Amino acid sequence: MSFEKPFHAHFDECDPAGIIFFGNHFKLAHRAIEGFVMNAGIAWKDWFESENFGVPLVHAEADYKSPMRQGHKFLARVRIARLGDSSVEFETIFEKANGDTCSVVKTVHVFINTSSMKKQSIPKDIREKLESQL
Repeated sequence: MSFEKPFHAHFDECDPAGIIFFGNHFKLAHRAIEGFVMNAGIAWKDWFESENFGVPLVHAEADYKSPMRQGHKFLARVRIARLGDSSVEFETIFEKANGDTCSVVKTVHVFINTSSMKKQSIPKDIREKLESQL
């Protein structure tokens, strides 16, 4: 199952050639993941502001297929690529209006105990909500 978020390529996200700067693909992917998490029924405070755990990014990669130009609309499709004991890998695919893929961004996030800074299992209630999105 995937979550979809429409985007508009803003002027300030682009390089002098009018193409979204490559690093901004990661920023936009994170915004789409935020939407995915909330759409899965996980409250903002339970993912991003928990006192007991954090969910830092530990790996990120991107493949660029076709430029995203300023002023154009595109769609981000987010899905869970892998759900481990303590980690989740998201895949965000950016598409043009005609369906052509612009880029594919993959990010891995690990649940950690904020006291020990060691990885921990995904909390049961969050795991259940993530599993419902597979």
